[in-house]
Amino acid sequence: MRNKTVNKLVFSLIALVFLIVPINVYAACDDPAAAGVNWLGCDKTGIDLSGVDLSGAVLARTNFTDANLSKAHLRKADFEAANLEGANLEGANLIDVYLVGSNLKGVNLTNATLDYSRLSRTNFAGAIIKNTSFVGVRASRVNFSGLDLSGITFYQSKLQKVNFKNARLNGANLNEVILSRANLEGASLVGARLIKAKLDNAILIDADFTNSDMSKSNLSGADIMGANFSEAKLSNVAWVDRRRCRSSSVGVCK
Repeated sequence: MRNKTVNKLVFSLIALVFLIVPINVYAACDDPAAAGVNWLGCDKTGIDLSGVDLSGAVLARTNFTDANLSKAHLRKADFEAANLEGANLEGANLIDVYLVGSNLKGVNLTNATLDYSRLSRTNFAGAIIKNTSFVGVRASRVNFSGLDLSGITFYQSKLQKVNFKNARLNGANLNEVILSRANLEGASLVGARLIKAKLDNAILIDADFTNSDMSKSNLSGADIMGANFSEAKLSNVAWVDRRRCRSSSVGVCK
């Protein structure tokens, strides 16, 4: 009887240890950089990983502040809640990456590819985004406010409730993008392509759509107070009041 009691006590103590040991004890923080490496919760501040293959790596909650990840291969890596503030991701392959809840303040994403990535609740404040590709990304409540996103491709992305307030999207490719309830107040979209884009219930106050192509887009329920549609192509647009613009509509929904 006594042996059974002792065994139960030992089992309980072992179970308690597993509960209280920090989760990153299972992450091999000292392992060399490699595809599929587990650096969960590790501190990699300032590390130089330029050109390294970290595809499929577990990097959730990892600290990459000021790290050099330029031209790194990061396809399908998990960066959930990771801190990448000030990191250099120039030319990096971030295709199909999980960046939900991550901090990308001040990162350099010049020439980077983020196609088909998950970006919900990601903070891009102060980021450098030039010649960056965001094809087919899934994002919600992402902060792009005030950024220069001119010429950037967001083709077929889902960007519901994304904050583009005062952003510059001149010449951007937003064809077939879902921007439902997005905030584009004061944004500049001069010459942007928004064919078949969904802007229903979006905030478009003081936005500039001069010379943009919005053919077959959906603006139903959107707030367009002060918005500029000069020379914008509005062919077959579902207007804010849900009427269909004529195919000849330019600048004004007829």
